[in-house]
Amino acid sequence: MRCPKLDFEKKREKYTMRKFKENFKIAIEMKWKGFKYPEIAKRLGVSLDTVKSWFRHNGSLKQHYQDYADDQIILAEQRRGAEKTAAVSAAKTP
Repeated sequence: MRCPKLDFEKKREKYTMRKFKENFKIAIEMKWKGFKYPEIAKRLGVSLDTVKSWFRHNGSLKQHYQDYADDQIILAEQRRGAEKTAAVSAAKTP
């Protein structure tokens, strides 16, 4: 027989982890867009020290942020390459 209390605890834990991951994603995107730590903290409802700790040298988001930044740079280069190819093709078409 299932225990309703355990089911509730599992659901709450899943929600908490999902919300935690959402906050990390938002923090990474905001930092990439140039928001300052105080703005990120206010938006997420966490302390400034928490946000700073996420992004410091050994922080939980440091490597995730670097990976995100690398991906964004690659995507931007791919878009520029596609735009350049389209422009060259358009110029060759009479």
